[in-house]
Amino acid sequence: MYIFRGREFSLSEIKIIKKVIEDNQGKSRRDISKKICEVINWRQLNGKSKDAACREVLRRMNEVGVIDLPEEKKFCSFCGKPYIEIGLEF
Repeated sequence: MYIFRGREFSLSEIKIIKKVIEDNQGKSRRDISKKICEVINWRQLNGKSKDAACREVLRRMNEVGVIDLPEEKKFCSFCGKPYIEIGLEF
């Protein structure tokens, strides 16, 4: 059992989280966290998904080696589109 953000995560939930990550390679961390909240029914008192808390927990789990998250994608904060790397040589 693991505790992150005051919530206990059972070994079976960790397995589910790993499976969701595995099944959603290529998707954003936000998409993955939304799916995890849906699958483990992690919600706020008002019924909304705990998406932001889930992303933080996933980052912490990744940092301590409980899970392996895909690389974080960089998005433009203004338009929401992903950044494109352009290799320029001078």
